[in-house]
Amino acid sequence: MVVATALAALTLLCLALSRVGPTRRTPPHPESLTAVLGPGDEEYLAWLAAEHWPEDEYLDLERSWRARDGEDAAD
Repeated sequence: MVVATALAALTLLCLALSRVGPTRRTPPHPESLTAVLGPGDEEYLAWLAAEHWPEDEYLDLERSWRARDGEDAAD
């Protein structure tokens, strides 16, 4: 009787654990806002932004800052 009870308890425990399964952790968002990019990646993203959003007000701000600092604004 003790063996049968222990066996039944073990079977129920195994069934309960098999139904739960491993907890899947969802991966983080693939785009990190704090990622450090290499120089080539930064250049590509800058080109991409200039190509798709030529009237971006942030580009105007950057151009005015560069002009104020005496840098070449022909980028």
